Amino acid sequence: MKYTLVLVALVFSFNSFSQDKKSVWDGQKQIELFDFENKKDIKSVKTLTSKIEISNKKGVTKGSKALTLFLKGDEKLSGIDIKPKKVLNSKGLKDFCFVFDATNLTNVSANVDVEVHSSKGGVFRRMACMPANSSETYYFELEGKDVEVENGLRNNPPAWKSKSFMMANKGARSKVDFSQISKIRMSIRSAYEDKIIVIDNIRLVESPERDPNYLIGFVDKFGQNAKVDFPLKISSDNELKKLADIELKYLATSKPMDNRSKFGGWKEGPQLQATGYFRAQKYKGKWALVDPEGYLFFSSGIANVRMANSTTFTGMDYKNEAIRHRDPEDVTPEDSKNIVAIPNEIRKTAYKAYPGRRDMFVELPSYDDPLANHYSYRRESHKGNIQHGETFSFYRANLERRYGEQFEGSYLMKWRDVTLDRMLDWGFTSFGNWAGEEFYGSKRLPYFANTWVIGDFKTIGKGEWHNMGDPFDPEFARRAKYSIDIVADQVKNNPWCVGVFVDNEKSWGSEGSFRSKYILALDALEMDETSLPIKGVYMRFLKDKYKTAKALSKAWKVNIDSWNTLSKGISFHNAKKPNKTMAADMGKMVEIYADKYFQIVHDALKEQLPNHLYLGCRFTSWGMTAEVRKAAKKYVDVFSFNYYREAFGKKFWSFMEEFDMPAMIGEFHYGATSDSGIPYSGLQQASDQSDRARLYKQYMNEVIDNPYFVGAHWFQYFDSSITGRAHDGENCNIGFVTITDRPYLEMVKAAKEVHKNMYERKYGETKK
Repeated sequence: MKYTLVLVALVFSFNSFSQDKKSVWDGQKQIELFDFENKKDIKSVKTLTSKIEISNKKGVTKGSKALTLFLKGDEKLSGIDIKPKKVLNSKGLKDFCFVFDATNLTNVSANVDVEVHSSKGGVFRRMACMPANSSETYYFELEGKDVEVENGLRNNPPAWKSKSFMMANKGARSKVDFSQISKIRMSIRSAYEDKIIVIDNIRLVESPERDPNYLIGFVDKFGQNAKVDFPLKISSDNELKKLADIELKYLATSKPMDNRSKFGGWKEGPQLQATGYFRAQKYKGKWALVDPEGYLFFSSGIANVRMANSTTFTGMDYKNEAIRHRDPEDVTPEDSKNIVAIPNEIRKTAYKAYPGRRDMFVELPSYDDPLANHYSYRRESHKGNIQHGETFSFYRANLERRYGEQFEGSYLMKWRDVTLDRMLDWGFTSFGNWAGEEFYGSKRLPYFANTWVIGDFKTIGKGEWHNMGDPFDPEFARRAKYSIDIVADQVKNNPWCVGVFVDNEKSWGSEGSFRSKYILALDALEMDETSLPIKGVYMRFLKDKYKTAKALSKAWKVNIDSWNTLSKGISFHNAKKPNKTMAADMGKMVEIYADKYFQIVHDALKEQLPNHLYLGCRFTSWGMTAEVRKAAKKYVDVFSFNYYREAFGKKFWSFMEEFDMPAMIGEFHYGATSDSGIPYSGLQQASDQSDRARLYKQYMNEVIDNPYFVGAHWFQYFDSSITGRAHDGENCNIGFVTITDRPYLEMVKAAKEVHKNMYERKYGETKK
């Protein structure tokens, strides 16, 4: 997009500036940081794959000037750093917010990230979706009562009333001293197209008086936001049942799209060799899956269609610790467990472990209520201040309200059938990862199986998500085989099972700094060889290559006085100016680790499930390196990536040209807070439900157009609880259906539009 042409073409009708006539910020003590009225402010701005100019037109909210950002699409990052010569001082302010005005001059919404860096160490990262052609005030707290407090919610609702837009957390909460600010970054990442954003009036403002009850009673009996209205809000049990009856009548006459084979492949396209199982094949320059009957197949699905992630902490716990017992041979992580029945003798020991948490709910069923069967227990959480405790599934409870219970569990059987009817009616060709096992035998929609390698084996380091298992520990291989044997019993020789994902979003390391890229080697090298099998493997690699510790020291330009010293452990995490030889050796060690991991999993899978595809471990954009991908290439049948960005894009995927292998998107999504009643949009944001639908279509069509990708899976089927899923507090508007099981019609329409001509778009011909 040519910026000059865009500016000439801009004839927009803007929303009025969204502050109140008397803004919530008026009268509050504040410090102006940048208003871009003088050259000094401009000299502090550094462009990052972007352009800037001073404007005196749209977007000026203070004085006569503002800063216009011309941001580039399909870039890893495009934005600005504002870094003044002297640190910015917040002296004199108590609890305070970072506040700025922004005008989006683009015809589509923009996902904008803001980082505020403290000169004393630490950074806050926040995000907002700026609606198309809009002017808004955006803010987030830097200092305040709740800034670093973990309460089981990824993002809180606003603590005071305002028309300004509260930016959402991007990462975990933490305590940072913002008495001095060293840098401000504003950016977009991997956007579909160029964006033009005008920034003005950046300031620190003392926080308004907060509502002391803003977290009390904000969840109604249906799990909805009790304090705001929104389009799909349910008001009664009868309304739920009435809407269910209307949908059931419609679904009774619906059917899959006409051009689909038995397994969802392209019936009107070419028919290749049929093997009775799913496989991958390159067809006329494009990778494809091939269904059991030989038809070209693209896996468009929804992930996490199950009850395991539907619960939220209630604030209650039990004094009887028997509920926290673990079977050492268990192969299922806590966040993948279904509802756990709680014996009455344990329930009798319930107590209010987290009073503030319990007070969030207007109404929860008593233990003798028919809906008490939707209570469960979580023995651990990944993030947040609640380590373990009682949980409740509003989604399950609403299903029972919606469909009734003719016999025990009948509402779940009805949900299973309705879900399958919906998926086929909406045009999906498969489930994504983590489909409930109740769908495995339906013979209506293909699915993917999954497992994890978890157990009491040696681990390396302290990854963000979990320690990384040592694949050279024999216990690792035993646990991998044990887990895969269990999956094999569930799906072996079932033609409806496309393949198996093993593990998820592991901490492989990331491109960037020396430390982040080679963390698997660095963490192992500082450990004692006698306590970690892979350390011995690394030692043999270095001894074979360098023969003496002196030669290694010379090559790496570090001091290693003996092999014995290195064997006991040396830290190279903060090595000054590591040279190319050291980096190459670290890269080789990371590859050794990854090669062994993928080889163990591959061999165990192919022994038990030779007819099913191995779909890898679902890499992330932030957690993989070239060395790990190189190792995986030798073993996986299809690469898998969880990729949360505004756009799928092209530049990031250039490495696929080198590999020339099929790949799949395991997760992506968008959410909106404006019309869902949910405090947190999700990892990628939209301005409203219509914008979610637009972004979904855009992303899907980009994946379909890529010659290497054979599928993409939306995460997830239903919205998160607004009080946060028990695993990590995510409280997002990311579902195709609400917590009351009402479909978002904008998303349904978008899915049908994508799927209607998906195969023609992907493979571009019909059978002669």
